[in-house]
Amino acid sequence: MTIFVRFVFSLATAGLLLLTLPAIPTAALSGPGSAPIGTAQAQNLDASDLSNVRADDLSDEQLRNYIQRARSQGISESEALNMARQRGMSASEISVLRDRIRQMEQQQETDTAETRERREPARGEMVMTTRDLPDVDPQDNILRRTFGSEVFRHEAVAFEPSRHVPTPKTYVLGSGDEIVIDIWGQATAVHRLEISPEGSVTIDNLGPIQLHGLTMQEAEERIIGQLQSLYSGLRPGSADQNTFARVSLGQLRSIQVTVVGNVRTPGDYYVSSLSTVYNALYRSGGPNARGSFREIRVIRDSETVAEFDLYDFLINGDQGDNIRLNDQDVIMVRPYDRRVDITGEVKRTGLFQMKADETLADLIRYAGDFTENAYTRQLRIHRNTPVERSIVTVNSENFDRFRLQSGDEVFVGEILDRFENRVEIEGAVWREGTFELTEGMTLYDLISEADGLRPDAYRTRGIINRLQDDFSFELVAFDVARVLEDPDRYDIPLKPEDHVRIQSIFDMREERTVDISGAVQNDTTAAWRENMTLEDLILKADGFRESASEARIEVARRIIGEAAPGERGTQLAETFTFEVSRDLELREEDKQFTLQPFDRVFVRHRPEYTVQRNIRVEGEVMYPGAYTLADRSERISDVVARSGGLTREAYLPGATLI
Repeated sequence: MTIFVRFVFSLATAGLLLLTLPAIPTAALSGPGSAPIGTAQAQNLDASDLSNVRADDLSDEQLRNYIQRARSQGISESEALNMARQRGMSASEISVLRDRIRQMEQQQETDTAETRERREPARGEMVMTTRDLPDVDPQDNILRRTFGSEVFRHEAVAFEPSRHVPTPKTYVLGSGDEIVIDIWGQATAVHRLEISPEGSVTIDNLGPIQLHGLTMQEAEERIIGQLQSLYSGLRPGSADQNTFARVSLGQLRSIQVTVVGNVRTPGDYYVSSLSTVYNALYRSGGPNARGSFREIRVIRDSETVAEFDLYDFLINGDQGDNIRLNDQDVIMVRPYDRRVDITGEVKRTGLFQMKADETLADLIRYAGDFTENAYTRQLRIHRNTPVERSIVTVNSENFDRFRLQSGDEVFVGEILDRFENRVEIEGAVWREGTFELTEGMTLYDLISEADGLRPDAYRTRGIINRLQDDFSFELVAFDVARVLEDPDRYDIPLKPEDHVRIQSIFDMREERTVDISGAVQNDTTAAWRENMTLEDLILKADGFRESASEARIEVARRIIGEAAPGERGTQLAETFTFEVSRDLELREEDKQFTLQPFDRVFVRHRPEYTVQRNIRVEGEVMYPGAYTLADRSERISDVVARSGGLTREAYLPGATLI
């Protein structure tokens, strides 16, 4: 209701300020920073003749000044429009002026709201929280979910008639239309004539020509017929014609239509004479939450001249019933008849309005049909009864016969996340993955589909994880080698969801590695390989350190096997000692030695190898500083002597060793 009141006030403001305000000096008509209006226009604005006023030539600042001055006076919408027309302003200019003022006020409201959000609350000011805000109108939520309402919400969709297309020959002329007559050839002239309220135009040296109610084609024939008396060379169809004429439409008139019923903003609207029903519906905001998208009537001279279904346009793009409006037409939007809700796996969910003879199949078509994941065998519907709710299940063969009722809720579920003919194989086969379970397919067939076993397959035993009827699992074991060698005897028929697993021999044993540590560049754990030698492992460790002893390399090997039954052996490991030169050459007698899995190699340090160790001598000595120990038995007195001895200021009882 608030929006409607502001709309009426803005419309009244336009006429009030142009018609009732005292004369405004020309310089005052231009706001700060805007270009001044021409003298002729300024005089027209403060005179009684408004025929030359163009709404697009007025700046926003001028319109704001007019609005502020008009608020101190009151005038109705109809009075403002009548006064503007009486002073010569065309209905089309009033319509443009009204739209500009409405857009300016909407922008002002938006700016005010944004400023309010950014403003910090003053001290002691009550701050409104979301809990203090009024509840959202449920009808607005219903309208947002109603199919088709989004067309009237998006600003990018305006449903405005194009003014840059040739005028249809069937266009019916009326008061306010501008006729342009172009004459060329032996004589040239251009006449721009507006059809008077009496429905005629007047050409110099010719009497009035009545055009009201004629189509463009009929008007052109009548005008050229009259012009033949002025131009002798104007003889259409004659071989000696030397003067030509063409009649076209210039400025279009505006017409008044009334939109009533269940629309968001009912009222009178001034629209272009080329406007259609959809143009007027958009101006009114479209049907409201209770309005029908399916039954919209156009009433002309108290008779219904068109009744159409907006879904024809929204679904099929059909504008056959989108007739052109005449002055004083009434558009009636009736309440909806039936409304149903569809959710789930369809391409358009929401509320849809249905006619009495439409079926569930029509609803699915309006919803854009099913998605690829939809369960289409049957649909579940929640329905209201006079006492309570009920559930109705509709099979697919009855979709085109089942009639819907208002309030029905249709649920489209998803297909099950399972396969009816899937088997899977993984492990030591060339092609792991899922395969189609065909009629009579066996384990041998599945292994063949997977391109057979890899060489590392563990052939003694494989398993099948099988899903039973009660959704529990059972384990079916098989001998892989026997299935492949004698399938007629050992093959196993497969069932849906069978999962076959064939192990690799490498999965069946501990990972085999060898270690090296000690005086090598990098302690290393490496995968064991056949014929791997001690030199190979030292190379993997990036060679010896300087401290390494080539004469003492020890290999510790696990004891494989068991002691005698009932006894426990005492040996924990077997050790071997080798000499390896720094160029990684073994002695001849050691070259036959190869490493075994889990061998551990220790490279010992040289017994005499020591990294330099430093000490510091500070205080009252001749040469304080760092000194390297030269001998394992070196004493403090030796180091003091190396530092040049004590100075005369040295206090021996106060010497300390840290």
